[in-house]
Amino acid sequence: MISCSRAENTNKDLTMSADTIGDTTVSHTLEGSVWRGAVRLEPELTIGHLDGSDKYGFGDVVEIVAAASGDFFVFDRQVPALRHFDQQGHLVKILGRVGDGPGEYRSIVGMAVRADGTLLAHDPQSRRINLYDSEGNPSGRWLVNSGLFASQSRTFARFGPTASIAAAIRRVAS
Repeated sequence: MISCSRAENTNKDLTMSADTIGDTTVSHTLEGSVWRGAVRLEPELTIGHLDGSDKYGFGDVVEIVAAASGDFFVFDRQVPALRHFDQQGHLVKILGRVGDGPGEYRSIVGMAVRADGTLLAHDPQSRRINLYDSEGNPSGRWLVNSGLFASQSRTFARFGPTASIAAAIRRVAS
């Protein structure tokens, strides 16, 4: 998601519209620009390619989350793989694998990184949230006590700004 705003519109040539559906508002610039001229977005980091090593190939990226360190985690459900990249976009580690054991996953539909560097990955098909320590090793799991399975639904186990979750969970030994 990309969003920009300013306190007031001082550009008289700017025309905008807004559509609200439920709790989501989408704003459209119909004419003009708040920047009064040409604006160009510059990429800061690009990873992935069509040819070469599979570790940098992507198919269907559905989750990306950044850590305070600048590192980031990417879940690609086509591969499927949960990958940890450093600030420069180099692969650090592939976390877990497909399965039902400790640190394994079937699908991931939500991720967050806690202040201590712990990665939380919500796997609704396995009815749990997997925890990985700052080195990427499985460090536990929280069972999600629900028969609910809603693919791509982020409303059941929603991560807050402090990586808190809104769901019925039970911590178990890994």
